[in-house]
Amino acid sequence: MNLDISKIVDKYHLSKVEENILIYIINNIDHVKEIG
Repeated sequence: MNLDISKIVDKYHLSKVEENILIYIINNIDHVKEIG
């Protein structure tokens, strides 16, 4: 999964903290898929 974080941030006007949370979630989703 390769989402363009910057496009999502711009679209939803995310703060830096929200951007970091989004990146964290996406990284964990990738990790879970590898395990499963």
